[in-house]
Amino acid sequence: MMRLSWVAPIEPSTPIIQSRASTPPDQSLFRLHPVLRRRRALRLTAFAVLLALLIISILDHAGVFGYRGNDRLNFENHSCHIIRASDIDDIALCTARGDEAAVQLIGVSFNDLGADGRSALKRAVTQLLLNQNVTLKFEPPQTRVDHRLLAYVYLSESELLQTRLLKEGLLEVDQSKCRLMPYFEAAQEDARHHKRGIWSIPPGKSLR
Repeated sequence: MMRLSWVAPIEPSTPIIQSRASTPPDQSLFRLHPVLRRRRALRLTAFAVLLALLIISILDHAGVFGYRGNDRLNFENHSCHIIRASDIDDIALCTARGDEAAVQLIGVSFNDLGADGRSALKRAVTQLLLNQNVTLKFEPPQTRVDHRLLAYVYLSESELLQTRLLKEGLLEVDQSKCRLMPYFEAAQEDARHHKRGIWSIPPGKSLR
């Protein structure tokens, strides 16, 4: 005869669920390594510098800082209208696009003309230039001096303002080097030979 023994029922164990909130996260996991922090700071600095340069460039080309653009593209070989020509050092022109600039002539000097010579030069400049169209050419690499365009001024395809004034004895050759200096010297010698303008003045007398 089989004996039955009583076995107490086994109650299911309740799983222990550990609250995630009970264990604080390791704050070190959220801290960047010093090397990584430096790299991040450098990247942010570089980005800020590039952005600042981009903004400055845009503002500069918009004219905020007086950007003039490329003188060769804006003025060289374009028909330019003379809007002011009261003297050799007071010549201003304007392109068809509306770009304006003052002009200084390459290769000539007017510092030792005397009062009468300067007056004759003023009259000639006004007569030849005012309200006329001219064409500019530059001497590489410089295009400006004292904020003025440093240029050869062509009255026509074959006539240069500098040569015209030198032949009339109204200017002197500037000894600074330029590629058309031989032509300027020849024009000055022609005026000297024929005693025109300042070369007609006897020593100690003024130009009439």
